Amino acid sequence: FHFNRYLLISSMRDTSLPANLQGIWCNKLQPAWNCDYHTNINLQMNFWPVEAVNLGELHLSLTNFIEMLSNAGRKTAKVQYHAHGWVSHTITNVWGFTSPGEEPQWGLPLATGAWLCRHIWEHYLYSTNVTYLRNNYGIIKGAAEFLLD
Repeated sequence: FHFNRYLLISSMRDTSLPANLQGIWCNKLQPAWNCDYHTNINLQMNFWPVEAVNLGELHLSLTNFIEMLSNAGRKTAKVQYHAHGWVSHTITNVWGFTSPGEEPQWGLPLATGAWLCRHIWEHYLYSTNVTYLRNNYGIIKGAAEFLLD
């Protein structure tokens, strides 16, 4: 329990990138999964405990990352699917890559953006910060618009 809290606290701040699977301790030139972010579960599971262990402020690094993805994902939604809103797929990185991955079986899931929005909602449920929810409502709405198209 405390080791998990330590890893979360030491691997990110609210203004930094969210923790990935390797954290800040990756010492390889060619790390596993390219040391990127996989939004089919890997990125999300790093953040599952943050609210329950009273580290809600760490959700802000993920919120900032989701906002960046939503901005890039608007173009992907329009170009790839002729859809409104925004989309992200399984693989992303620090530059906001939101296009489908190389293999359809793992690179094409369309709901990862909406699933990431669950973290915005989770932070709101724990913090009851209406301003936070209001500021991020457009991200949630954009993910829903894409799925409805």
